[in-house]
Amino acid sequence: QQQQQQCGRGQGRGWTSRPSRHQEASAGYCGRAGRPCTRPLSKQQDQLLCQDVAELLAKIEPLPGEAEKRTRALAYLQELVAQRWPQAKCEMYGSSAGVYCLRGADMDVSVFVDLDTVELEDLSDDEDLEFDVKKMSRTKPVEGRYAEQQWRARQERLKLERERREAEKECGADGGEAEPNPPEATAGDTATNASATNEASACSRPAPTATEDATQEQAEQREACSGTAADRPVPDAAAQAAAERNEEKVRYIVLRLARMLKRGGMEEVMPLPRARMPVVKFRHTATGVTCDVCINNELGKANTKLLAAYAELDPRVRKLCLLVKYWAKRRCINSPYQGTLSSYAYVLLVIFFLQRRVGAVLPALQQLRPVIGIEKDPVILGWNCYYCKDNALIASAMRNEKGRNKETVATLLLEFFRFYGREFNYKDDVVSVRLGCEIKKTLKDWTCKANSRSSRYWWCIEDPFDLTHNLGRVADRDSLYTMRGEFMRACKMLEEGANMAMVCAEFEQK
Repeated sequence: QQQQQQCGRGQGRGWTSRPSRHQEASAGYCGRAGRPCTRPLSKQQDQLLCQDVAELLAKIEPLPGEAEKRTRALAYLQELVAQRWPQAKCEMYGSSAGVYCLRGADMDVSVFVDLDTVELEDLSDDEDLEFDVKKMSRTKPVEGRYAEQQWRARQERLKLERERREAEKECGADGGEAEPNPPEATAGDTATNASATNEASACSRPAPTATEDATQEQAEQREACSGTAADRPVPDAAAQAAAERNEEKVRYIVLRLARMLKRGGMEEVMPLPRARMPVVKFRHTATGVTCDVCINNELGKANTKLLAAYAELDPRVRKLCLLVKYWAKRRCINSPYQGTLSSYAYVLLVIFFLQRRVGAVLPALQQLRPVIGIEKDPVILGWNCYYCKDNALIASAMRNEKGRNKETVATLLLEFFRFYGREFNYKDDVVSVRLGCEIKKTLKDWTCKANSRSSRYWWCIEDPFDLTHNLGRVADRDSLYTMRGEFMRACKMLEEGANMAMVCAEFEQK
């Protein structure tokens, strides 16, 4: 009973109020200290919810004319890009190019261009152009759904911090005293520094070694999980310089393209050259399609093909992904720029959940390999992008699962919310679609400090190909609590017989 109270639960009445900081530390904020109540749907409830789900899917699936609008917007972008870079090619990727697209969704496009042919030019002649860059459009995530208030509070803290530094500097200059100790970093500064450290360590950090009391086998396992395998060459100084030069060219292309779009009459043009993946956003005036354009996103193409391959294995995959994405948008927990997960991350959560179900709905395609006729694995930017495409092998693996899963979409939706609301161990585990099972955070060096509220590793979701990319890095402790609370809310409502309109009711910020 004491353990249940530490986890924020009543006695058999689901989840109640948020645990205190002390309770979170003692219970591990993972939901494992007490046994959560599990209330399966009755046959009648399942039938009613299935009917409700079918009606909702009919409302959120794309209309027939949307694909044609995206095609027109892509053709315009291709024509515009070819004016300056004739050999460049524009391709859709992500949900807009696959089967996970919601009604009215935006379009993700990658411009593939040979960077060796790109010459950096001065952009000062375009200073008169005003882009739609507003507050809260920065790419560093802020904390949860109440981002605007917290953004303003952080700006006030930074202002006070600057004034204090200036005052200390003047006092030191007047009195000739030694330079004072640097002030403590704010939560936002800590997250920024952690981000810079993580990005730099992706190329410069050596492969992790075993500790004094660790075995060689554990060291090899750590190396494999952390994405620093020996077959990935460590770039030398010349290669790093070339990579930095290419990054500068990518930022230049984003800025130049933004100016071309603005002059072409496009609306809501907003370049983000300093994002992890530099991007320019705009809205196509003729069709109203919102577009996100990035440069040379080869891994994005590979990820799109992998997710499409999973959708082809079972029709429930696509339906469940659409429902979860729609629910996340309605509940305002689908904005990486405000500290919550991207649509891509939610699709990975669904696939991982289906891999973990009893009588797994999906296999781990990256772990299935034919015994003979193995071809060389495709490698993109140093990452192994193999996944099984042998339909016979996949069918055989799915037949071998004990007790083939035949649950309805309604039941799977409830169990999805229950899994991430009550069962998943956020403290210790990493979501890994690549392996189809959890990975310990310690094996990837994705551990957060006990008192670090803004750590990048509160929720760890491994990218299937880029093993150093944590898709949950946008979440701090508060936004993780917000998202997990939404999982628990949806689970409890479905257990009590609520319909999808109630579960997906639009979140109203107080």
